[in-house]
Amino acid sequence: MNNMVSHRVRSMLFEKRETILKSAKDGMKTMLSGDVREILGPGFDECDMAVISQIEDMQNTLFGKQAYMIKSIDEALRRLNNGTYNICDECDEKIGEARLKAVPFTRYCRNCQEHYEALRRMATPSRHAL
Repeated sequence: MNNMVSHRVRSMLFEKRETILKSAKDGMKTMLSGDVREILGPGFDECDMAVISQIEDMQNTLFGKQAYMIKSIDEALRRLNNGTYNICDECDEKIGEARLKAVPFTRYCRNCQEHYEALRRMATPSRHAL
């Protein structure tokens, strides 16, 4: 990977990281400020509390996904510094340029990613089976 491409990828990854951090910070401020509770007013009942609980659960799930994304971006930056950015962690083959454009922090080539997703589907019970 040449220096110009490496610099462009690094800038894009840092920008994406900053966007995620800002979103997480804004979400945390909203959650801690009690804005959701203020919208409902002082007389909220059990149903309102259930809605608040669901909103907080969704926000917590989002925080987890944002933390995972930041970790993935940090790993991609480390691989970029090591010169292994476009190398699959599993098979050591080059990751396709189109895949890196679509998912710039991916660790796996398309084939290895599809393999892991198939294994995960087999390990996860289907909702239809319930």
